[in-house]
Amino acid sequence: MKLKIIVVSAVLLSVIGIPRWNQMGIAAEPATERQLLSGKVVSLAEVFERLDAPMDKDAAPYWLALETKEGRRYPLLKDAGARMFFKDKSLLNQTVEITGRFLKGTEVLQVFSVRTIRAGKRMEPYYWCDICKIKRFEPNLCDCCRAPLEFREDPATK
Repeated sequence: MKLKIIVVSAVLLSVIGIPRWNQMGIAAEPATERQLLSGKVVSLAEVFERLDAPMDKDAAPYWLALETKEGRRYPLLKDAGARMFFKDKSLLNQTVEITGRFLKGTEVLQVFSVRTIRAGKRMEPYYWCDICKIKRFEPNLCDCCRAPLEFREDPATK
């Protein structure tokens, strides 16, 4: 049991991050400007399960992270920018580019925009109501007619 607690603590510290310290022992300012990161959005519950540190089932849906090719995992802030990942599990484990920023003092990633990569091309994912011609960035019912929104991807312009 103690080993599990140590493993979970070590994983959480490596995932969430601890303040970075410069040579004088003063917390360094982490990056807060917009950055472009690429990787796959993964469930941290699945990562922790593989590390023999299962997460409570009621907490699992709220723990997603961008996993880079280098193996770094940055937890996503669950807000409007990342909501598509929390509501549409088909986007998990897909190659994406995320523009976002790290919240001060953490490695928690706030998402500003998402691009998926399909056959080497950057795509803009969104949800569309064909009846009302309304575009949204999370699966839901149309604000106007209440029909389900359809997932679409168009070539990214930026």
